[in-house]
Amino acid sequence: MKSGYENIDPAKSVTPMLHPIKGATLILSTEAISETPDLVKEAAIKSHNIRFVWSISYSVLVLLILVQLLSIVKSLKSKRIYLSGNLRSVKIIAWLFLFWVVFYFVLYQIATQIIPLEVVRENINLIPLNINIWSSITESLDMSSLFVFFLLYIISIAIREGIKLQEQADLTI
Repeated sequence: MKSGYENIDPAKSVTPMLHPIKGATLILSTEAISETPDLVKEAAIKSHNIRFVWSISYSVLVLLILVQLLSIVKSLKSKRIYLSGNLRSVKIIAWLFLFWVVFYFVLYQIATQIIPLEVVRENINLIPLNINIWSSITESLDMSSLFVFFLLYIISIAIREGIKLQEQADLTI
């Protein structure tokens, strides 16, 4: 059974390039394509594998977040916002975003290490740690997801306080 990678030939594109991870582009060297086609093919396969892992992980993350959002929407239909179930769902979503930030960082760093950069003429937004630590870290951190994590964590604190106030109000009535 064929794996589907037999037909990968980055040399056939007008500008041979790879996109191993979202936002990163590797423009391949035409000399490397003609001199070391096996290494270029290996880089293409590794790039596609990293992109596949990223896509599957992102899909699972979105699915898990949608499940939690569905439980929040169901509880909102009963017009009760301050429930421990909602608090739990918001915290789970927040931690999923933090997990995504860490996972994306690790996957980015793996991509910089396993893709042979000898075949790359120009590297756009895929910076190995050994070249420039600060740029690598800033490029590999998903800042929007990190911001959403902090935002949801603050919302979970507000919901927790709302639950306490709701319990006190229920006791006084």
